[in-house]
Amino acid sequence: MDIKACCGIRGRFRKLAFSGSSAGCFVSVLACAAWRKIRPKAFLSLWGMVNTTDTWYCTKKQDDAVVMFLPLSKLEDKNYIALLEPGKPRVWDDRTPPTDLSSRGAFFFWLLKEGVLSVISLIFMESQGNCSFNGLYQPTGKEKLLDLVTSSFPPTVCVHGSADSVAPVSDSHAMVDALKKVGVKAELIEIAGADHGILPQERYLEYFEKSVEFLERCTQG
Repeated sequence: MDIKACCGIRGRFRKLAFSGSSAGCFVSVLACAAWRKIRPKAFLSLWGMVNTTDTWYCTKKQDDAVVMFLPLSKLEDKNYIALLEPGKPRVWDDRTPPTDLSSRGAFFFWLLKEGVLSVISLIFMESQGNCSFNGLYQPTGKEKLLDLVTSSFPPTVCVHGSADSVAPVSDSHAMVDALKKVGVKAELIEIAGADHGILPQERYLEYFEKSVEFLERCTQG
């Protein structure tokens, strides 16, 4: 995904809304913060990983930590260090669950375990050709994504589980606070007891209807 290409998209769009989930929300926030031709009417953040300079992402986890039912102690360094070698494209089957220790999800959780997710994962995305920041953001781990938020950011609703073991719900609290400080309408739908991705799936309807209502209000007219 080229962020500048997204920001410069042309067409007769009057009710365009953006959305992003988990780590993908990071890239979506960049696009909403840097729009040029068309301002999105609204933004939907789903359990977004947007405060990646927070201590949670930059600190090595305890051996007994568990993320989405996966004990991080099972993620041995020898299985993942080789994946960081430059110039070696990786192809994963997205249907493979993170509990499979050879999956992309397991590699992602290993980065989280080591406390290097905020830097390495962004550099890795660019090197794999999954996205291009084109100078909009430098993945050094020092620049704060939410510092890019201005009053031109679209109205936003954040959905997050209170028991998220991957991206803490404090990420969405920080985003809502940052938006309100610059005068942008923002709401948080916090699902009590839900983990990353609003697990269990039976809780999906709880946030879906509220999210749709918010987006409809923002895209009217």
